[in-house]
Amino acid sequence: MVTFKEPTKRILLGTAGHIDHGKTRLVKLFSGCDTDRLPEEKKRGMSIDLGFGSCMLGGDLRIGIVDVPGHEKFIRNMVAGVSAIDLILLVVAADDGVMPQTREHIQIVELLGLTKGLVALTKIDMVDGEIRELALEDVKEFLQGTFLKDAPVIPVSSETGEGYEAFWYALQEVVSTIEPRGTRGVFRMPVERVFTVKGLGTVATGMPLTGAVNLDEKVELLPVGKETRVRGLQVFKKQARQAMAGDCVALNLSELNHREVHRGMVLGQPGYFKPTRLVDGRLMLLPGAQHVLKDGAPIRFHVGTSEVMGTVALLDRKKIGPGESGFAQFRLRDEVVVDARDRFVVRLQSPVVTVGGGVVIREQDRKLKRFKAHVLEDLESREQAISSDEGTLAFTLRKRGANPVRKAELARLAKLPEATVEKGLSALREKGALVEMPGEGGLMHEEALGEAFQALRAELEAFHKKNPFRIGMAATDLRSASGLDRNVFDLLCRRGLESGDLVEGEGVIGLKGRGAEPDASASAQLEAMERAFLEGGMSPPSLADAAKGAGVDVSRGRALAGRLKDQGLLVEVAEGMLFHRETVRKAREALVAHLKEHGEIGAVTFRDLVGGSRKYVYPLLDSFDVAGVTIRRGNLRYLKGER
Repeated sequence: MVTFKEPTKRILLGTAGHIDHGKTRLVKLFSGCDTDRLPEEKKRGMSIDLGFGSCMLGGDLRIGIVDVPGHEKFIRNMVAGVSAIDLILLVVAADDGVMPQTREHIQIVELLGLTKGLVALTKIDMVDGEIRELALEDVKEFLQGTFLKDAPVIPVSSETGEGYEAFWYALQEVVSTIEPRGTRGVFRMPVERVFTVKGLGTVATGMPLTGAVNLDEKVELLPVGKETRVRGLQVFKKQARQAMAGDCVALNLSELNHREVHRGMVLGQPGYFKPTRLVDGRLMLLPGAQHVLKDGAPIRFHVGTSEVMGTVALLDRKKIGPGESGFAQFRLRDEVVVDARDRFVVRLQSPVVTVGGGVVIREQDRKLKRFKAHVLEDLESREQAISSDEGTLAFTLRKRGANPVRKAELARLAKLPEATVEKGLSALREKGALVEMPGEGGLMHEEALGEAFQALRAELEAFHKKNPFRIGMAATDLRSASGLDRNVFDLLCRRGLESGDLVEGEGVIGLKGRGAEPDASASAQLEAMERAFLEGGMSPPSLADAAKGAGVDVSRGRALAGRLKDQGLLVEVAEGMLFHRETVRKAREALVAHLKEHGEIGAVTFRDLVGGSRKYVYPLLDSFDVAGVTIRRGNLRYLKGER
């Protein structure tokens, strides 16, 4: 295999400018690459599709070059080409000046988030000095108000070489200020073109937006969801073992027919991305747009290398005017693959003009309702969070709420490499924002745990309001009502008890200070109720009889019995059947002693052992199974763990 020394810094440069202003010729001058590859391009002398090249700027710096077509009919190809670039080379011919595609190209790259670039004033050999100066002034005036307002404007001739040295140094200077994408994020590459090579099979080319891919790794073709293996890999037409963001890449894909792949599809790390027809984002209209975009307007949605027809739903307004922005949902006819922070461009279906663009906030699985406060608040929170990997990670954890998530699943949800997730978790841990469940219990955000505790408090508040005499709610009932994971519930109760916010009774959890302390009258009633069950022994009274004996109605008796249960003085062995705890204790001691001596016991023998009727004795015996004292096999009981 032919290999080459890997550069330590990779940058993608894209060209922009009107047709026939010399973009391809200038690229060939400084890189040696002829980016016109199609016979029709050679014949017509005009770029129709994207062209690629590369150039070394010193020992460790390589720029990839994406030469885009300038003709208005090929704007779609131009948008596909600039989606992954890091800086722009705007080309304006001195004999033509600023033209319509010059303006539209700059609008598009601004919408796609570019902030760096330089400008070449070409064909200076075709004009005299006065025209050259006028053209230079025209270009500088045009650049005011754009991201290139402070960019160097270099007059250069691709024919005579005049101005080339100044252009070369200006290019090096601008490139040196660019922070390369490197391997941030998981691998995702929009497919630019696909073809077949005899003896090799299907080859797909493109520029990775994020991450890296290695030889022999598996990738997923989306939206079809088919996995394939990278059995061959080229970076800038040279064999390599790895490709990453900032490279122009060709992947030889195994077990995949080239007819299954086309521009607009995406190759990505398996399991991370899902196709969608609904995309939420912030939409910005160009300040110079000649159209107002209304809710429901038919649009062309450009993202990555795909162009999809659809409509726009404006979520926070009825229309967006030039220079305005707002939240929008794009409802598309065909599926696209996007990720948060992706840039998109919006063009009208008729007339076909660029009107705006923006940033993807998330892929969506449902249509959002317009003018809903909770929808807009969620979008605003997400928009703020996705500005950084750590923010994305924290937001993903918060949105999981009280549902712990393991690290591998968190990486897929946040669409971040596990190494990035680990780094983000360390930062959250240092801030005290990370909750780590014991063992493999998963991860939570501290804010989500706090919200879960407030929900738990609300359940207890409602319980105490209905049962002011009770110490608390049965822990099993509280967990069931809260719907919490057992580990999360236990952690919240433990924290609440340690902080003093919660109190604990016999199998119950309550809020501190909520269970009303009994006055003298209530104390006497409680004593009477307790005495009735204590004296009842193995034939306990019904709740109604106990209440009558205490001189209260059934409703009051139920509240008193609840208080006694919370204190552990009464034990409910079956629904509506209460025993005094002393009765249960004595029966348990007798049962254990018998089993230690005889090894087994039947229900009739137990009845004879403790006295009482089968109506009460059999449910009590069953309760010892539930409590883990005994284990039943057939009609006999044994001490648990003894046999």
